[in-house]
Amino acid sequence: LSFQRGISGGQLGEGAAIAVAMIPFLLAAILFSYFGLQRRKWQQGGGD
Repeated sequence: LSFQRGISGGQLGEGAAIAVAMIPFLLAAILFSYFGLQRRKWQQGGGD
């Protein structure tokens, strides 16, 4: 979406704003996946 808006549409500032606005959601998805994998590792009997 940000690429289409910024490069194709010629509105570089708006594309950059969309990309920056997506960072918190991406960070939340990374943390959710990380802690989910840690829990799965614990359930399977991982040592650490």
